[in-house]
Amino acid sequence: MSKNIILFILISIFMYGCFPKPTDYNGKYPPRVAADKNLDLAKRAIDEDYYEEAYQILDFVKNHYPYELDAQEHLRVLYGDVLFKQAKYIDAISVYQTFIKIHPNSKYVPYAQFKIAKSYYEDMPTDFILFPPPYERDRNSIVYAQKALIFYIGNYPKGKNIKEAKKMLQKTLDYLANYQFYVGNFYYKRGKYKGAVRRFKNVIFEHPRSSYVKESIYKSALSYIRLKDVVNAKKYIELFAKKYPKSDELSDVKEEFKDTKFPKVESLEKTSQK
Repeated sequence: MSKNIILFILISIFMYGCFPKPTDYNGKYPPRVAADKNLDLAKRAIDEDYYEEAYQILDFVKNHYPYELDAQEHLRVLYGDVLFKQAKYIDAISVYQTFIKIHPNSKYVPYAQFKIAKSYYEDMPTDFILFPPPYERDRNSIVYAQKALIFYIGNYPKGKNIKEAKKMLQKTLDYLANYQFYVGNFYYKRGKYKGAVRRFKNVIFEHPRSSYVKESIYKSALSYIRLKDVVNAKKYIELFAKKYPKSDELSDVKEEFKDTKFPKVESLEKTSQK
């Protein structure tokens, strides 16, 4: 073993054992101030990944300052933060939810609500495009994240974390549009056009800013053509023509429409002149 590795190990052991301990400051400060100073130390421990030390400090404040109500509420939120920092998101959510239930009027409730939303968000799958069964299962955390973020943004529009919450919400919407398009395309490629159009419609109408809208309208039109549904086929061709009049796919879908034998076939002449 090289000297550098030995030195690194010794330094790590030394630093691990050197994190400050909780203290009552020998009565130097009023209880409220002493409790807050210890909580600041706990937050530092969380930030620096000293999780056991963070728990020790929080337990110290809990036991030594039982009548400091603000500190007692704050430390319960910080218990959740310890879990969150360790990526134990489901456990963290449980802590935050319990806190809100017990202290619904606390000033720390908005923060706890935000951390619930962020916990769901961080628990979202990173490799989202998988095969259908796990893909369907993994969507749950995205749906929960979206609902929690909408709740936070709606109830705390001037909240400290509102900008971050809005960015996260947009990403969950993108993920859900991605999901709907993926499943729709899965059905489309297998000729299951009724299932495909249900998913494509979700993209078109629930996620109108998604990058998948164009292809969803295009494939909806093709799906209805292949289902011999002349009314809806025309509807989605017209929608595609309106939104993407210069698209190369427009002539393709019109051509397929004209080449398809529908019951009581209707002409696309009016649509072509638009």
